[in-house]
Amino acid sequence: AATLPFKKVIGIELNHDLYTSSVEPLERVRPHLTCQDIELVEADATQWDMPADASVLFIWNSFLGDILHRVLQRIQAHHAQHQKPITLIYAIPDGDPDTLSSLPWLSDRQEIPPRFWTGIRVFRYRVA
Repeated sequence: AATLPFKKVIGIELNHDLYTSSVEPLERVRPHLTCQDIELVEADATQWDMPADASVLFIWNSFLGDILHRVLQRIQAHHAQHQKPITLIYAIPDGDPDTLSSLPWLSDRQEIPPRFWTGIRVFRYRVA
């Protein structure tokens, strides 16, 4: 996301080792990134409060089952509270079902080409 012209990018990571191991590589590549306002947060995505101005959310295939369900409930509640447009980007491995496609509060589903990855499918939704 930081290679795109976003105002701010926030990365959420629950695993302490993954969080701490991502700080140094981020600083090493930061000068080459388009977005310079990057924040790494060590938090549980099922409990993290999104900023009121969040407009694009990206979910890699890191959440499954109940965890994914709770994260999606938070996104839906956030949208209901703030009434601002939200685009949800959802990336899953090839062959995995798009479990978001049946949610009635997500609309305008569109498969988009992955920019840097192989072996995945990427979908864009509008939170309605």
